[in-house]
Amino acid sequence: MKACGLFSTGCNMIRRLAIACAGLLTLAGTHTVFAAEIAEVTVAQLRAPGMEPRAIVYKTAGDAKLQIHVYAGEGRTPGEKRPAILMIHGGGWQAPGPFHMASHCRYFALRGLVAVNVEYRLVKQDSTVRIPDCVADCRDALRCVRRMADNLGIDPQRIAVAGDSAGGHLAASLALLPDPEESTPGVPSSRPNAVVLYNPVVDLAALKWMPGHAGVAAIRASRPDETWEDRARQVSPIRYVRKGLPPTLLVHGDRDGCVPVEQADRFAKLMRDAGNQIEYKRMAGWDHAFAIPGCGSDAQIAEALRMTDQFLAGLGYLHGKATIAATRPSPASAQPQGERAP
Repeated sequence: MKACGLFSTGCNMIRRLAIACAGLLTLAGTHTVFAAEIAEVTVAQLRAPGMEPRAIVYKTAGDAKLQIHVYAGEGRTPGEKRPAILMIHGGGWQAPGPFHMASHCRYFALRGLVAVNVEYRLVKQDSTVRIPDCVADCRDALRCVRRMADNLGIDPQRIAVAGDSAGGHLAASLALLPDPEESTPGVPSSRPNAVVLYNPVVDLAALKWMPGHAGVAAIRASRPDETWEDRARQVSPIRYVRKGLPPTLLVHGDRDGCVPVEQADRFAKLMRDAGNQIEYKRMAGWDHAFAIPGCGSDAQIAEALRMTDQFLAGLGYLHGKATIAATRPSPASAQPQGERAP
C-alpha cells in the first residue's frame, strides 16, 4: 500500500483539504441563494455559501465550545418534523474541521432534510485528546439534536449519520461501539437510525500508518501488557458488528491508498452475515476522499451524493429523484460499478 498522505506530516491530501476549506471560507462574502424549489443544483453551486446555518453550542470541553451547524431549507410548516442527517468530517481525527462538509449539508437541506454539520475536538500530538474523545463528542452532538428535536423541527426517530474517512469511523462508531450512557435514564440515545460511510476507517489495528498515532497512543491502557493494536481494536467498529444495526450505505474506492478497500470488503461481509441491511458500493478507480471538494472530482462528489440520496429515499427520508448534478459529464470511471462480492 502506498504511504497514506492524508495522515502524514506535510501530506498532499491534507494540504488539498486545507486549501479547499480556505476556499470555502473566502467565499463567505458571496450571496448565492438557494430555494427549496430548485430542481437541480451543481456541485460548484453547493460550494458557494448562501444557506447560512444556525450555530448551536452543544458541549463545552475545557476551553473548547463545540458547535453543531444546522441547515434547514425553506417551505417548512409550523410543527413539521423532518428527518435529519448529521455530517461528520474526516482528516485523520486531526484536521481540518467541519467546513468541507458544508456543501453536503446544503444539498440535503435543499432536498428537505435538516442537515447538521458536527464540530468535534481534534487530536493533537501535544494534547490529551484521543479518539474516544472524538467519539464522545459526536455522541453528545447526536444527543443534543434529539434533545432539541422539537425546536429544530426534527423527527428524533429518523436521524442518519454520515462521515468521510475518520468521520466515517466516527459515524460507524455511533452505531457500533459500546455507549456507557446508553441505559442512563433521561439521556437521549446516541444511536443513529441510518448510517452513510464514505471510505471509512473501520479496523484501526490493520492500518500500517496507525502505530504511533496520537489518537491511539493516548488511550489509557487497561492492562500492563496492552499493545497499540489492543488499544486500536477498542475503537474499531469492525470488532462490534452484530445483529440489529441500522441500515447502512458503504461507499469505498478500490484504489484507496489510505484506507485499503479490503476493510470495506470485510465490514460489508460481516454486516451481511449478521443479518443487517447494507448497501455496499465498491467504486472502480476511485481513490480516498472522493466525496470531498478539492480531493474528489465534481463527478465523484455528485455521484456520492446521488447514491446517498437514493439510499435515504429508500428509507423514506427523501422523496422524488436526486437533484444533484456534476458540472461536467461524468467519466466512465465515476459511474457506479454495482456491488461486488467481497
